[in-house]
Amino acid sequence: MIAIDASLNQFPKAKAVIAEAPSIAAAPPPASLRVGRNLRGKPIAVVLHGDRWSLVVQPGAVHPTSWAFLDGYGAALELSHAVFCFDDDPSPLGMAWTDMIAQVLTLTT
Repeated sequence: MIAIDASLNQFPKAKAVIAEAPSIAAAPPPASLRVGRNLRGKPIAVVLHGDRWSLVVQPGAVHPTSWAFLDGYGAALELSHAVFCFDDDPSPLGMAWTDMIAQVLTLTT
């Protein structure tokens, strides 16, 4: 598995994550949401699963970090899995991603 720092504009499926993740976080179907907590009960990771993607969000002291697992891109790169980090993308789509991450964290933590 390899992590790739990429622009959201290169991945049309990222728009589906932006559109779907808040509704999954608000009303999760069975097994589509997990919140990992430390021994003090503080959330340390949120994992969401859509039909064709998974999203891991780690709340941070300053900024959260997120990783997206998008179906189909690993094979295109001759990898079994590809993980994309879209944080700090200054494009309008990147700002929508940042807003979505904040909304997901608000709904789940």
